[in-house]
Amino acid sequence: MAWAIIAVSPQRISAVERMLAYHNFENIVFRVRRRAVARGKVIWKRVPVFPGYVFVVARNAWRVIRAITGVIKFLRYGGPLVEATVADLRAQADAEGVLPWEEPEYESSRFRRGDLLRVQHKGYTVDGVFQKLISPDRASILLNWFGQNVPASCYESDLIEVPVREPPRRRRNGRKRVRGVV
Repeated sequence: MAWAIIAVSPQRISAVERMLAYHNFENIVFRVRRRAVARGKVIWKRVPVFPGYVFVVARNAWRVIRAITGVIKFLRYGGPLVEATVADLRAQADAEGVLPWEEPEYESSRFRRGDLLRVQHKGYTVDGVFQKLISPDRASILLNWFGQNVPASCYESDLIEVPVREPPRRRRNGRKRVRGVV
């Protein structure tokens, strides 16, 4: 079985999968489960491991596959490397092509989610809010740009914790209030 890889237009993977199945071409899109927020609830989505690519057994019907709406091109390499990769991934995947890979969770020893911080890099300083680590040395932060929170990433080594100042306590006057009798 000779597997080929086709590049697919963004947001067209499912449609191309259906059309390949309609034309009786064996195909597979490997997916993983990822957490996402939809309408304020945390849900699990199945997202492609290789976005924009579909593995297909072409059977020398290149023109038929190329004519499917959403197919951009065939990738030029193939052979034993692709076949071994597909065999290995199929052995790990379930019946729906979902791989049991977990999303890595990185923890910062310096910051927690919601901590105020300052980014200092090459003489530029900006304040932000820590979100999470996205790799062992990079952090996702929220920056306040023109009144909107904008996500950004930077090196954790560029972050400095900003001490939180407590608001001043309200002091009362030393005199007592006297209510008049009417």
